[in-house]
Amino acid sequence: MLIKRNPTPGLLAASRANGARSHGASTAAGKAASARAGLRHGLWSAAAVLPTESQPEFVALREGFLADLHPRTHMESALTEQIVSALWCLRRARVAESEILTACVRELFPLVTGYTHHHLSAAFSHLAERSGILDHIGRFESRQERRFHRALRRLGQLREARVVDHLKMEIPPVNILKTQPVKPRWEPPTQPTQAGIAALPSRDRERAVAATL
Repeated sequence: MLIKRNPTPGLLAASRANGARSHGASTAAGKAASARAGLRHGLWSAAAVLPTESQPEFVALREGFLADLHPRTHMESALTEQIVSALWCLRRARVAESEILTACVRELFPLVTGYTHHHLSAAFSHLAERSGILDHIGRFESRQERRFHRALRRLGQLREARVVDHLKMEIPPVNILKTQPVKPRWEPPTQPTQAGIAALPSRDRERAVAATL
């Protein structure tokens, strides 16, 4: 049986001193891991709008899509919300990528004030070699693009099906037998008269005469 012992005053003092000296990751690998962890909690957050994002911009984006798509059912409203969410997450990923690249450029070239494509390429190479953070952002962007196009395609399919159902209700079924009546078959009278036989066409007259024999 393990006996839990209270830490001694010396251990407590040493722990406080170590905590005071700790300022987070100091190596490049540690900083990259810390950045990936922070990015993961930011990109994949369940909140629609993060504290660092603009709530009015999100509302404007949502109202714009609602005005453009005009959802009429609960399913269409849910798909419209998916479209807005996916597009907002794409914007979030692009902002994160821009901020990460800017921070990397400033770290690599602290004395440079005017950045060029050379500095940006160096930052890309640095992050690609020492961190998987750009790959993480790329996977996140691909997933959000699939969400956006899948919801948009599903919304179009629902509306096409609704139009087809509406047309089926408005257009009555066509009865072929009524539009194309069948010509009745001629049948000779049981006791044809001479006057009746003479009034028939020549082809039917021969059949009527043969029927009387």
